[in-house]
Amino acid sequence: MRLYWICTLFISFSFTHCNISPNEPELVKAKVIGRWTVNNALRNNRNTQTLNGAVMDISETQLIHNFYGIDSTYTISWKGQKIVANHDTFTIDVVQDSVMVVRVRLSNYNFKLSMIHSTPDSLVESVIQ
Repeated sequence: MRLYWICTLFISFSFTHCNISPNEPELVKAKVIGRWTVNNALRNNRNTQTLNGAVMDISETQLIHNFYGIDSTYTISWKGQKIVANHDTFTIDVVQDSVMVVRVRLSNYNFKLSMIHSTPDSLVESVIQ
């Protein structure tokens, strides 16, 4: 009977302490916030040049991108590895140093975007001058 209670306590303790840390999304945010430029894109699992060079600016509360040819601004919410903006959900597959891979459905097409972290033009201009 003693072994039963020890096992029960051990299992209960393990389950309550094995959950994902509530700080994990914050760590993702810190890596994701900034300006990203698409350097490779797949549309429905096929290479496409359509979005190469497109830019996505991500802040704590806002996402701006030019995927539709003009700047579009959205208020966002963060849900684990996802950024939710109006009707679009950006799922972050990988974010390391200066590379991020994102999946999103745009205009009824599934896109997988490989992006590089870039410096905003305004910052580049101020450094050059």
